[in-house]
Formats: sequence, structure tokens, C-alpha cells
Amino acid sequence: MKIADLLPSLYQEIQTDLKRLGRDDALAQLPDLTLARHTLHGDALYLYTIDDGGKVAENIDLNGIPGMVVLDLDEAGRVRGIEVLDRDDVIAEVQLLNITPIPK
Repeated sequence: MKIADLLPSLYQEIQTDLKRLGRDDALAQLPDLTLARHTLHGDALYLYTIDDGGKVAENIDLNGIPGMVVLDLDEAGRVRGIEVLDRDDVIAEVQLLNITPIPK
């Protein structure tokens, strides 16, 4: 399932902030990002777009978005996941999707 289809509002916010930051590398990946799995702990949501046990090499703090949203990239510059904190609206959307979170 594509992130754009699952969470269109968050997708638009991420797209807008990546444009503002000039991060065309990450922006180009957005349309193809799919949800591999997610974890949810209180107000901390993590959307895994790659779930192969690889490591995060870079974080992009999207500080133009309410709450805290961070894109995690691997050494090859691929978006591995999206960390979302303090966003009850996004958490509610994920819960409405009725997708069971998978613990790490």
C-alpha cells in the first residue's frame, strides 16, 4: 500500500516540506513509497518503507510540519521510514485503516 494512498494529508505535508528544504532526492521517492509495516507506541508512530534490517544513515527533520516528522534514509539515500510524533490526527488515520502494528 502506498503512503500517498494511505495517508494523503501527511503525504502532502511531507511533499511540501521536502520542496521547501530543497530535498529533491527524497522528494523523487515519495510517489513510490509503500508501507512495509508500522509500529505504534503511545504518540510515536513509525512507518517502515523498507524493512530489511538495514541501518539509518541520515535523518531529514521536516520542521515545517506540525508535531515531529522525520524521514530516515539509508546509506544509499533510500527512504527507510517515517517517524511521526505528537500527531494524533495521523495516528487516528492509521488506526482507522485497521492495520495491525507489527512490533520490532
